Amino acid sequence: MKKIAWISLLFLILLIQSVNSLTISPGLIVVEAKPGYEATVPFRGTNSAEYDMWVSANKDRSDDPLMNYVKIESPNNGSNTFFVKKGESASFIVKIVLPDPLPDNLTPGRHNLYVGLNEVVRPGSGGFAVSTNVYSLILVNVPYPGIYGEVHFSAATVDYAEKPNFYVEFISRGTDTIKLVEANVEIFSENGSFRKLETKHLRNVAPLDNPTIKWVLEPKSIPPGDYKATADVKFDGQQKKIDTNFRIGSEEITIKNTTQKLESGGIQKYDIHIESKWNNVLSNLYADINILDSGVSVEKSKTPFLEFLAPWEKAMLQGYVDTTNLEPKTYDAEITIYYGQKSKKITTELIITGANTEQPGILSGQQALTFIIFSASFLIIILMGINIYLFFNRKKT
Repeated sequence: MKKIAWISLLFLILLIQSVNSLTISPGLIVVEAKPGYEATVPFRGTNSAEYDMWVSANKDRSDDPLMNYVKIESPNNGSNTFFVKKGESASFIVKIVLPDPLPDNLTPGRHNLYVGLNEVVRPGSGGFAVSTNVYSLILVNVPYPGIYGEVHFSAATVDYAEKPNFYVEFISRGTDTIKLVEANVEIFSENGSFRKLETKHLRNVAPLDNPTIKWVLEPKSIPPGDYKATADVKFDGQQKKIDTNFRIGSEEITIKNTTQKLESGGIQKYDIHIESKWNNVLSNLYADINILDSGVSVEKSKTPFLEFLAPWEKAMLQGYVDTTNLEPKTYDAEITIYYGQKSKKITTELIITGANTEQPGILSGQQALTFIIFSASFLIIILMGINIYLFFNRKKT
């Protein structure tokens, strides 16, 4: 049994090591299917294992008819199986030659074709041999009959002083020319529709053309905040709508939450949760904590520095407040966050509660009464169960 366990463990280790021992590049190529299309693509396989290996370049087994037009050529037009030393690479070539005209039985849309490298396990090598398989994707876009458009929409997150940009990328994936494309963009804030951008047009978009429509707004034309934009694209009787979210940032910190309650009689942690509203890194952040009683400062402290805050990131500043001399009641907590050359101040409520004077392990009066009642009830249930058992057992006897 132990021998089987050790063999299984060794096999697992070899399998894990083999996962990254062979790589292939490029990992993806995209082909737009045109009649008579030809391409020669160099590929490279790299052996990062701790041993030399034989590898074989192969096409993935597939019933896709396009795979018939993909051919693999190894170095010097030799065998598709070749030797790669550890730490070195070897190259091979993939040729794609599409017929003219394209076959009638091709399904429109995307076709995923795979070529890859397989580690060849040589017979008689002895020991364990774990085969590694890696693949690269050849993505072939076959045109749709007639009119067909693919739409992508994006909006850049920028700062308030920068120009907001909006992009509609239109790809004609049909066999016919699209005569007219009409694109509209509407911006929505949390309160509803905020702004409609000017309508733009494209004309005579030929098959496989990929034009981009762009809107560039003036800086400070959209207030800081979170927004949604909707692109409404119409073309030759068809329509597509796409939503995307974006932000307009400003060099600002939002204080999301602070500690609301502390216990009197010692040094207590005070947490301040913050969020960046800027599209750049903020550095050297810290906070002053000022506890006020009827407008008079009764306790002050400062948090350690936070070295940096990434764009739109949330974080926590943690300081300590000495509540030794603070009697239980409600105070004002004046929080000032410093970041760069700016600062932000808020005032929030802080409740100081009485110190817990109960000794660990000793129950309070109410806790003791509850414990006694629970224990007595539990004991009664056990005694009732014993009596019922004895009664029925006596009857059987």
